Amino acid sequence: MAAGVAGGGRPAVIACPAQAGHLAQGAHRFSFRGGPEITNDTQYQDIIDNRRIVITYRMTIGGKPLSVSLATMEFFPHGKGTRVTYTEQGAYFDSADSIPGREHGCTALFERLAEELEKFP
Repeated sequence: MAAGVAGGGRPAVIACPAQAGHLAQGAHRFSFRGGPEITNDTQYQDIIDNRRIVITYRMTIGGKPLSVSLATMEFFPHGKGTRVTYTEQGAYFDSADSIPGREHGCTALFERLAEELEKFP
């Protein structure tokens, strides 16, 4: 799945340098619209400044295992900005019905990131 692609749309172009800094690792807890607690335990596996970030993460919902994923974000020069390509390989423990929801969630997050970054010239 490419960042910013919705329904076969265009990849998002983000005008910012791709740099690794001090990134938070570990379990994060949240809930969606008052639903059960969701955890996301992320570990950064590889960071190459201006080229790539590789993460693994495990998610639970209501204390039950939901999925484990390997995700790669690659950064490519694109005009005056950077093109981000996001690829995720996941194992889903509840059912394959979770896959469209994950894709929707990731796409929405990258679109929001692109909106924020477009505020900076």
